[in-house]
Amino acid sequence: MIIAAAENTQSPAFVRHLEECRREVVHFAMRFTAFHFAMESLVARADFSRSIPTLDSVLKSAGDAARSAAVTLVSHRGVNFAATDVRLKRCGHLLQVLDEYLAALTPDVALAHARAMIDEVAQVLPRIRASLEKTLDLGDSRSAYLGKLPELGKRSLHSLAAWINPSPSLDPALIRYAFRIGTLSMLAVAIYKWWNIPRGYWIAFTIIVVLQPDYGATRKKAGQRIGGSVAGSLLGGLMLWIRMPVLLLEIVAGALSFCFAYFLKNRYGLAVLFVTLMLVVVTGATSPLHWEFMIDRGLCNLAGGFVALLAAMLFWPAWEGDKLRELTAVAVRANKTFLAAISTFLCGDKKNAHDLLMAKRRAENADRYAAESLHRMLAEPGVQREIAESASALVTYNQRLTRALTAIAVHLQSGLVIEVSPVCGAIHAMGETLEALAGVLEKHADPAAREPLQARMSELKAAFDAASFGKLTPAGCLSPEDLVWTHLAKGVTEIRAMTLALKGGAK
Repeated sequence: MIIAAAENTQSPAFVRHLEECRREVVHFAMRFTAFHFAMESLVARADFSRSIPTLDSVLKSAGDAARSAAVTLVSHRGVNFAATDVRLKRCGHLLQVLDEYLAALTPDVALAHARAMIDEVAQVLPRIRASLEKTLDLGDSRSAYLGKLPELGKRSLHSLAAWINPSPSLDPALIRYAFRIGTLSMLAVAIYKWWNIPRGYWIAFTIIVVLQPDYGATRKKAGQRIGGSVAGSLLGGLMLWIRMPVLLLEIVAGALSFCFAYFLKNRYGLAVLFVTLMLVVVTGATSPLHWEFMIDRGLCNLAGGFVALLAAMLFWPAWEGDKLRELTAVAVRANKTFLAAISTFLCGDKKNAHDLLMAKRRAENADRYAAESLHRMLAEPGVQREIAESASALVTYNQRLTRALTAIAVHLQSGLVIEVSPVCGAIHAMGETLEALAGVLEKHADPAAREPLQARMSELKAAFDAASFGKLTPAGCLSPEDLVWTHLAKGVTEIRAMTLALKGGAK
């Protein structure tokens, strides 16, 4: 009815696209309903128990992808489409992992029907992505990741001092960055002194503020500063027509100063807008102010931002794509260390909850560094879509692995007692697989690096095939041991999905 009502008010192309999206939604809903019904007939099978955590991940992932697709269809924003793209790929990877599990079971009619439904659902996902891509508004940025506070270890003062004090070894990237800042600042000052540019010192100041060690962060900073400065100059020009007493000027300047300080860390574009207005108010209170003031500031910020962008691209550039694989490998190894801490807590005589917590924090920090690096890489020019999608999937799957391990750590800290021998064997196999996966990330150009990963994946499959879990207690709940096994199985699902994403991004 809505599409029919839109035929009289919207363009025919838009209506056709809405109809196409509606058909894809109907196809997906029908196939996923059939898939869910087919899975219900397999839940009662004894050999399907170890696949239940993977099925749970598939169902949750499909729900997230559907909600994200709906938001993208309504908003038409690239930032939402980027998140939907990762969720659709994750759903496809998890369906493939589930299909591999089902392929190892004893075949029958119900199993064949379930695998056919998996294939039907997987075929719809690329069509949904292609349909959503047509709705985008061009020029929107990709998804962002929020930062967190730096970690402090158990010896807080020592760790804080190590964080504040400079490292004794010099970072080549920071050396190049310092040379760029110094050279460009001197050049900007020389230009505005030579040509006597009014308020030309803003050019050098903008270069210092905008220029960052990597291109992605520089582009973001330049857009925020130029946009905030231009908007502030326009609004400040309107304020020239308002004659305010000195007391009111002081109150307004104080309020604008507060807003500048409040938004400086998180919303730099708004901070520049408020500081520009503050400069207009303060300068206008001491001397007559004209349009030249706003024009000079806007042009100087524009020139400084352009020089900073050009320098970040051509003058000793530091491309984030070169560092992302290394940071992702570090994040994968951090999860391996987290697994080792869980194993030590389970199998060792010393139950040290503090070490378990520190391993969790290190894994979360490593995930954060990889996510921030991914965000910077997505802002760089010429990033291939396949590489960006593979990197996004790897970072996301590793974050979900950290969450699965965190759930296990919570159960362990609550005094969980289980039979440790098979669990520790499975954890060891997971850790070795993660180490092999990190090795592939570091040596992606070497095809021989993938051979150990395949061997470790086979060992991991054998370790979980030998496990017996998934049975319900008389109360209808999972036993404490099965809770741990379920979260471990979810972790194995994420590891297998990571290997699929790694293959998808190989060049």
